Amino acid sequence: MNLLALDTSSAACSVCLQIEHQEYSSHFIEPKSHTRTLLPTIKRLLENAGAVINDLDAIILGVGPGSFVGTRVAAADIGPLKLIRHKKRPCLFGTKKDMASRTQ
Repeated sequence: MNLLALDTSSAACSVCLQIEHQEYSSHFIEPKSHTRTLLPTIKRLLENAGAVINDLDAIILGVGPGSFVGTRVAAADIGPLKLIRHKKRPCLFGTKKDMASRTQ
């Protein structure tokens, strides 16, 4: 399963991409930078993996605990990504614990 997971609910911006059981990730702490760094980070990880948005089976968004504003940044960015994918695949929302149980 090819997955893109995002968590911007805190000062950290975390992006993890799983393509064909290979993982690519980025995690950095830079408060109030998510709106300008999230999409370029996703693009870089996809390029590193040799993948495109349409290869994804699901997009996962972590919702905290943390900042509601931070979560909205990722939610706003995945809306267009979901449209670009042209697939009827899920966007999953939940805490880190929820996500771990859903993707195993």
